[in-house]
Amino acid sequence: MPSQVESSDGRTRYAPVAAQQRTRRAPGISWQGDNRRQLRQRLKGTHGLNSCSRCLETHLTVADRQRSLAFYLDVVGLTLALDVPERHAAFLWIGGRGRSMLGLWEIGSSPLNLGLHLAFDVALDDVLAAPQRLSEQGVTPMSFAGEVTTDPSVLAWMPAAAVYFRDPDGQLLEYLAMLDDAPRPSAGIVPYSRWVGYEP
Repeated sequence: MPSQVESSDGRTRYAPVAAQQRTRRAPGISWQGDNRRQLRQRLKGTHGLNSCSRCLETHLTVADRQRSLAFYLDVVGLTLALDVPERHAAFLWIGGRGRSMLGLWEIGSSPLNLGLHLAFDVALDDVLAAPQRLSEQGVTPMSFAGEVTTDPSVLAWMPAAAVYFRDPDGQLLEYLAMLDDAPRPSAGIVPYSRWVGYEP
């Protein structure tokens, strides 16, 4: 279970959670008495990013990628964004390019022990500021590869800039900003600082 740390400003912070560590509930949060009141006050606070406007993507693990891909294309009516059979993954747009995305990962193929994963749509400035802001709050900012970072990752096929982190229960979260640039799938996944200086 992640350990709580009381900071000098009186807020409770959480020590980083190892990638494989999972707990059943956030420590110190209860729906009883005073804790409920404190949680409501915390939820009204402005500690998060100002531009977090919607869920941009989520990912599911599936038993059979091809079967699930056919289902989400033919039955649900989503649009194929990218199929990566060699990685046993597929990505589908919901409501058109850049609006929302569903990632399908065949069991055992996802990076960062992906499992279920939630991405929040935020402004690019907030993605760029997120590593420092998360670190100041005792949360470890990570690259796409799961390494501690101060530079967001760019997923060049979209393209989008992203910073990953975990909640107190170990759930993987992502701040993601779609970029106005043209997709460059051949660039793969690169640090943002490299992307802005990219030479084709």
